[in-house]
Amino acid sequence: TMASDLGSSSTDLQWAVSAFMIALGVSLVPASRIADLLGRKRSLLTGLALFGFASLLVAIAADPNQVILARALQGVGAAVVLTVGFSLVTNATSEWERPRVLGVLIGVSGIAIGVGPVVGGLLTATVGWRWVFGINVPIIAAAFVWGMVQLNEQRDELLAKIRLLNLDWLGILLLAVGVTGLSLAIDDVSTDGLSTTAVTAFIGSAAIVGFTFWERQASWPLVPPELWRYPGFPALVIG
Repeated sequence: TMASDLGSSSTDLQWAVSAFMIALGVSLVPASRIADLLGRKRSLLTGLALFGFASLLVAIAADPNQVILARALQGVGAAVVLTVGFSLVTNATSEWERPRVLGVLIGVSGIAIGVGPVVGGLLTATVGWRWVFGINVPIIAAAFVWGMVQLNEQRDELLAKIRLLNLDWLGILLLAVGVTGLSLAIDDVSTDGLSTTAVTAFIGSAAIVGFTFWERQASWPLVPPELWRYPGFPALVIG
């Protein structure tokens, strides 16, 4: 439906999905680190605003390129909301109430994954596909106002001397190249042939390997190496 309305092909609009997922994957890790420095409430509100603005851009897009770029922006906003939202809950609840609250959050997310496509299909069949994204705007606006009023700012006091310049920028770059390269290799295997796929896969894999080695010597790594000593962490990542 989107392809027909925008005069494009469904293959080209596959990038509307890929752009979102790549931006989400690249932004998840640095988003949490930046929130630790700037404040979790401020970061969450920024992520909400970014996601809502990007949703509006998709809803009024005039061509596929605008949709793809807006979806990438939406992925960044979603990454901030996902990571910082859980951080806020973790740091604002006691040990006995935390599992229950996190369970509710995860449960609602699971319901949304199942219900979302159905609601999206109904909106597309009735008022049009643009409202699949446009409906986010009033919901985000309400969440933004509620967050400003109800949430308390949180910062990690142990990081008081660390500034944004101290962020592991090389780690972020390597992670971005790695995730993007591997994602492009998977996406393009059927369209650009094995040669292009091999190049992007090699670049992505090399960046991930470089990221792994760099994190062991970075002064403030994005992914602290000691996390890998806990049995549950590697299992979660691999899963």
